[in-house]
Amino acid sequence: MAHWLGFTTQQMHGRIQSEMGRRRMAEANHLPADQHAAWEARIRRELRADAVHDLAFRHDRVFEATEAVRSGVEPATQELRNQGDADLLALAPLWEAAIDLYQQRIDEENEIGETASTDGWPGAAPDGSGPEWRAWFRQKEEWRERTGVAAAEEASGEAGTALHKIELQISALPAASLAGLKLKARVGQRSDDIGVDWPGGLGEGLARDILAFTEAQARRQAPAGPSLVGMLDLASVSMDDLQTIRDLADRVGGVAYAHAWGVRCHEDANASGAPVFNDAGRLMQWIGDALTDVESAAHCEARRRAPANSFDRETRLSMLAVTTLDNGDSDEIEAFARELLAHAAAERTGS
Repeated sequence: MAHWLGFTTQQMHGRIQSEMGRRRMAEANHLPADQHAAWEARIRRELRADAVHDLAFRHDRVFEATEAVRSGVEPATQELRNQGDADLLALAPLWEAAIDLYQQRIDEENEIGETASTDGWPGAAPDGSGPEWRAWFRQKEEWRERTGVAAAEEASGEAGTALHKIELQISALPAASLAGLKLKARVGQRSDDIGVDWPGGLGEGLARDILAFTEAQARRQAPAGPSLVGMLDLASVSMDDLQTIRDLADRVGGVAYAHAWGVRCHEDANASGAPVFNDAGRLMQWIGDALTDVESAAHCEARRRAPANSFDRETRLSMLAVTTLDNGDSDEIEAFARELLAHAAAERTGS
């Protein structure tokens, strides 16, 4: 089946390349260089060019990776994981470009909405759903079309959809390197920053990725077994990366602990009703504990530092705030408050 599909999609791939060439001549020849890349990315998405290319020339890997994701495990061999990681990292510049394009479209939509003429705007909608409401709706849509508001909203919606599709691709691919894990973490961090849920499957995939990554690292370690903290050079990373590591450890550690309480991770229950973990459960517990250690180590590293610029000071204070308040130590809270006041004073003077 895989080889038959590969043969069929090779024909589709040829037609898609011909169509892209035709549309490139008709639509993109006049575009400046900074707009051509965005056009190319959009047309490849519309024609599903990348998916057809994979099915045509890498159908075996597509079938194996899809089955692995479907069954809840990553590709069995390290070679396949490395191939998936390469595909994942190839999405990084597309993701960055999609974010920039989406933000540009949002800014354009806001500007058009703020500067649009009110001539023809029908005002508030009338009550009910009769002829008056239908007339109001037609007038409103005419105003939206005439002022460009509708087109701007459509453009920002398309850009947002394209960005989400790339994030779903990132979620589905395995990360077999620190760079791959960082990319997935940044996707999750961006979702947190704008207050939306993580793309579907990202958290679960990260848990599997970290498990596979640590197992690969363990094969290279001391008989005592792997230590996630020992694998990381926290003293050398930037304050921004330190916060990402702390947040990722917290988020994925929570996913691991949650999996540990699933029925597949239990072999029995003790007299009090608490679960007795099987090997899978003990593994999930270990991942959760190991990531908790990473979270604590990142927190300690942030507390140790004395940032020299505004961004690092603000990041450090953000990392320490919740834990400091939760600890309830009045002296510690007072010292933290003095740091906040010093940061506010430095912000006023621009230092």
